[in-house]
Amino acid sequence: MEILSNLTLEIFNQPFLLEKRIELLIAVKRTGSISKAAKEVPMSYKAAWEAIEAMNNLSTTPIVQRETGGVGGGGTTLTPYGENLIETFEILRKKKKKFLKNLSQITDINTGTLKTIRKLSMQISARNQISGIVELIE
Repeated sequence: MEILSNLTLEIFNQPFLLEKRIELLIAVKRTGSISKAAKEVPMSYKAAWEAIEAMNNLSTTPIVQRETGGVGGGGTTLTPYGENLIETFEILRKKKKKFLKNLSQITDINTGTLKTIRKLSMQISARNQISGIVELIE
């Protein structure tokens, strides 16, 4: 059995980075154009434009910079922050894939239960790792 899941990062309870948006940003980086990137992903130009606007509006730092047309035409580039987001998302995607693979291995599809819950824990921080009761403060 394989367990699958999409990775979505939210800001202010709004979807910020989704896998499709990351694919769009990667295509924008490669092509230098929203319209070309939209064709590659694939999605409509309008959907691509709206996705980029949503990301830029939710972010405190611009992700994508657009230059309007001129003699050589316009263009679209990622900001350093946008490029960093792609790298960070890829790291998170790899961690998610590893976690889901482990979860698949410890799930018994025949009984519908986890073989062991101990292996399931995913350490995010050092906080709350030791359980106990405070008996005395000096």
